[in-house]
Amino acid sequence: MDKILKLIDKIKDFKDGEKLVDAKLIKVSSIKTAFWVRFKCRLCVNYNTNLNCPPYSPSPDEMNELLKCYQDAILIICQIQTKKDLDLVNPSKIAVNLEKIAINMGFYKAIGFGAGSCKHCEICNLKSCINRDIARPSMESTGIDVTKTAKNNGYEMLEYNEDGEKILYFFSLILLK
Repeated sequence: MDKILKLIDKIKDFKDGEKLVDAKLIKVSSIKTAFWVRFKCRLCVNYNTNLNCPPYSPSPDEMNELLKCYQDAILIICQIQTKKDLDLVNPSKIAVNLEKIAINMGFYKAIGFGAGSCKHCEICNLKSCINRDIARPSMESTGIDVTKTAKNNGYEMLEYNEDGEKILYFFSLILLK
């Protein structure tokens, strides 16, 4: 457990000033998948355009099989109010970096999942990813119901501050052990 707490403490390395970036140890049993989540990807302009989105990303059935291999995960929470925030605090980039740190700390099964579609290449090479070291499928592309998973762990996707401004929360995930 001490190693996990040290790993979660590493999230501080990804904070940008007052921007909220947090991480929480969660049970994999709190991660929910649903067929409809991946089905909605078909309505997205990125569908069938990159290897980390459907139909190329792992299916919900594959994800459910993968989840059976794990008990613990780290949910990464990023507060986003503007497009600039998303450039500064990128949940997918944080997931990849934290995954690498986890592996170096001895969590050899660690694997990360980002938020939203892959943006590493202007046009994806659909035969073979040229950015495998930094590209990961999003949680939703594998059928993870991000809203339900967040709620199961005490988080909301959307809140409003005292001035009535919208605060969005983006999530990424590390399956740990």
